[in-house]
Amino acid sequence: MKKSRDTVTIEDVAALAGVSRFTVGRIVGGYGSVSEKSGPITPTIP
Repeated sequence: MKKSRDTVTIEDVAALAGVSRFTVGRIVGGYGSVSEKSGPITPTIP
């Protein structure tokens, strides 16, 4: 993840969470199913 930019990409989140970008996309988009094996990923919107 590049530290110089102000945005976070799905690829950044996936890399940090250790899941695929498709898993992150399903969680963020709120569609499809996500296996419990993906881990506890809970979206938090401040």
